[in-house]
Amino acid sequence: MVYEDYVSFETAKLLKEKGFDGNCYKVWAKESNSEPKLYTSHSFVEGNITVNRESVEDGERFINDLNPSEYKIEGYLAPTIQMAMKWLREVHKLYCDIRVGDGDFVIDIISLKDGEFGCEVVEPESCVYSTYEQACEAAIKYCLENLI
Repeated sequence: MVYEDYVSFETAKLLKEKGFDGNCYKVWAKESNSEPKLYTSHSFVEGNITVNRESVEDGERFINDLNPSEYKIEGYLAPTIQMAMKWLREVHKLYCDIRVGDGDFVIDIISLKDGEFGCEVVEPESCVYSTYEQACEAAIKYCLENLI
């Protein structure tokens, strides 16, 4: 499974907090004392409950409690990096520009609000990454933590 195509568990949690509710077919799930894992499922996880995708598409939710007192599962929708960046553009008018610097990838965050193009550039020392996917993940996380 290719993890770098999907936002990280931490970013998925931030996306949920900021209102992301896209149609994802992967979820991050983390049991009490374990590392998060990426799953494919016909159902998806919202917070601490599992929701059957077919029932949601039919307008109803069938919820199974995954949270008995001795067993805790934390889960979040896992959009692809591109889905998260599209959501930032369409909903929050923030464009994450990832460009090649001196052999590394550099982030610029561009505000598209009020019909004007304004540029907010992330500090250069904190925005140089060795892979495109790392730069995208960092740009998404920066927007969620600082601009929304």
